Amino acid sequence: YVAAKGGHNLESHNHNDVGHCIVYVDGKPVIIDAGVGPYTGKTFSSQRYDIWTMQSGYHSLPTINGVMQSHGGEFAARDAFCESDDEKMTFSVDIAGAYPPEATLKTWQRTLVLVRGKEILIKDCYALSKVADEILLNLLTPCVVACDQGVLTLNAREMNDGRSSGQARIAYDADLMMPHVERVDITDNKMGRYWGDHVSRIVFTLMEPSDAGETVLRVTR
Repeated sequence: YVAAKGGHNLESHNHNDVGHCIVYVDGKPVIIDAGVGPYTGKTFSSQRYDIWTMQSGYHSLPTINGVMQSHGGEFAARDAFCESDDEKMTFSVDIAGAYPPEATLKTWQRTLVLVRGKEILIKDCYALSKVADEILLNLLTPCVVACDQGVLTLNAREMNDGRSSGQARIAYDADLMMPHVERVDITDNKMGRYWGDHVSRIVFTLMEPSDAGETVLRVTR
């Protein structure tokens, strides 16, 4: 199962997450949106996007030269497309417009392909106005992550109240990008009731970022 969104970054309870996707396998979460912690004054203030759960860097989205998505109705997806039949579903959207000018993005075409019962492809095809110093691709998972050359194994993890994550494998081009895994602690009961005491952020670093390129992540059981 895959869910994705286009839209803009002035939606009700916005999270700066244009182009974000989540993935479940056999009814259990493997790539997630963490949700939101308890509401405070900061949640609805000018400091809202200092909160990690509101930032695109903690969703399944790219960060270019340290630049994440910006807040506002003008930061929006364009050229959304979707088609579906009994064999597969394809969703595609250009998310470049969700980033401010300093990201130097011309286009960032995010395409998701669900081959029913078999795999999900997360494809990114990008063009920048100049060569990037750094391009990161982020994913958030409740799973226990094991790294191997070209494959990440997302192992099931017990979370809370007898609930567990799913399990999956993510194949990637080891000649193109290198992953590392960060623990993100959860200290409040609102998110903790779903994910337990932490989630993990997988950050893929493109080893030779350029002004144009393509990446593919293949998610299977």
